[in-house]
Amino acid sequence: MIERLKYLINKSVYIIDQIALSQSKVSDYDILAFSFLKKNTISCISILNIISPIKSQDNLSYKYSIYDINSSFILIRALFESYVNMFYLLDTNLTEDERELRYLLWKRHAFVERQKISEYKGLKDKKLDLEKNLIEDLNIRIKSNSFFNNFSDKQKSKYLEKEWNWDLLGDFSTKTTNIGINKKRVDYLYKFLSNYSHSQSYAFMQVSELTQEDAKSLINGTPLLYTISFLAKTLELFFQSYSGNVEKFKQDAKLKLEINHWINWLQNI
Repeated sequence: MIERLKYLINKSVYIIDQIALSQSKVSDYDILAFSFLKKNTISCISILNIISPIKSQDNLSYKYSIYDINSSFILIRALFESYVNMFYLLDTNLTEDERELRYLLWKRHAFVERQKISEYKGLKDKKLDLEKNLIEDLNIRIKSNSFFNNFSDKQKSKYLEKEWNWDLLGDFSTKTTNIGINKKRVDYLYKFLSNYSHSQSYAFMQVSELTQEDAKSLINGTPLLYTISFLAKTLELFFQSYSGNVEKFKQDAKLKLEINHWINWLQNI
């Protein structure tokens, strides 16, 4: 099973490298798709390193492999949420106006967050001043968006007066409705992984009761299966939404077969 994860990671890294080297002109959505592919691939590499840990170094007191089940679940939660946001922004079934509005709100949120975090740290920089102007430019584009102009005045004010608002769907559960993953799997993942992400009592109980052999066995179950499947979903959506020349990767028979296998696994229970 672990070889299947390595295969998808190697394919993803190769695709990332080839696109980075091509230097072809791409759209904002292409940059977004590429960024999600890169981010999710790096997360998968980190999970792989947890699933297949190297033995401790000589200068440490323990001389055996550590299976960090807790961190693997936290990373899978991050991978899960990253894919959900990727789908939210790049869903090819959206109208162009709705997809543009989602993108504009997402981009504005990034600049607004950087302003707030810099303010907390007392940072001043010309880049921050320039980005204040970019936020205003984005607000103008948001106001002129056709999909946005179908909103009620109350809905519009929600996004204009509170610039940190970016999610048109309102909650995580709604965003997972059409992502092609069985609802039971979605509910299980969200509930189960939340315990580890937020260091809740259930996670502490589970981890405290595990021996290293238990952890080794467990880590080759849920973490490995969901890491492979979310990388497969990421590649599928990347191929659907990236407008650059990736046809040779899309037509790779073995890669197509592997992606379809894990997509089907996620759809069923």
